[in-house]
Amino acid sequence: METNPPEKQVPRHIGIVHSLALGRSPVEISIDLGISQKALEGRVQRLCERYQVRDRATLVLAAHRHGHMNSKGAGPRRNVHEDDVSHLRLAADGASISDIAAELQLSIAVVQARRARLLRRMEAENMLHAVHLGCCWGYLT
Repeated sequence: METNPPEKQVPRHIGIVHSLALGRSPVEISIDLGISQKALEGRVQRLCERYQVRDRATLVLAAHRHGHMNSKGAGPRRNVHEDDVSHLRLAADGASISDIAAELQLSIAVVQARRARLLRRMEAENMLHAVHLGCCWGYLT
């Protein structure tokens, strides 16, 4: 999804995206910021609107594409299989597991198994973290 450059972001808001990208849960982030989870969700929604994206995975990707994210905490690049990169690209574009299964012509069970393998190989906490690492390591541009 192409996005227009969002207005200059407040560092606190980029911190929210970075925390999500590192695999932190909304509960952890809201506690760190001293705000409610509902307030955090509102901020995430406003960030999605600014970047003109529809979900958190595409938010992380858009923030990387606009140069608002850094590779802090990414660690050394790990080799990722070409099939896993396809899965990662689809997830970064906001595709659901069933959408990924349809696109790759696989069963949902196979996609779930591949997702688990991808997370292990990348040493990622969750798919948001995997998208962040994929951007940092040059798999997603």
